[in-house]
Amino acid sequence: MKITITIQNCVDNRKINIQVDNKQRIATTFRVLEENMPDIMWELKEPFAVKSQRSKRRLNLYKNYEQEMIFNGDIIMLYNE
Repeated sequence: MKITITIQNCVDNRKINIQVDNKQRIATTFRVLEENMPDIMWELKEPFAVKSQRSKRRLNLYKNYEQEMIFNGDIIMLYNE
């Protein structure tokens, strides 16, 4: 099932809305963003942290959105550790 989420870079406050499959691994999303939209990943340093704004938890990048209970309309925040 497709879900629409917002990716927010908390370092420079950039946001983008994207649609992903809920069975897709979270790490795959960030790899695609780095390749196709490097400006959204600008100012982030490896390793960066990924957190759900709704649940206030850090996300495991190797799980998919369904396993991490990320739903339509969620905001995923990226920030430097």
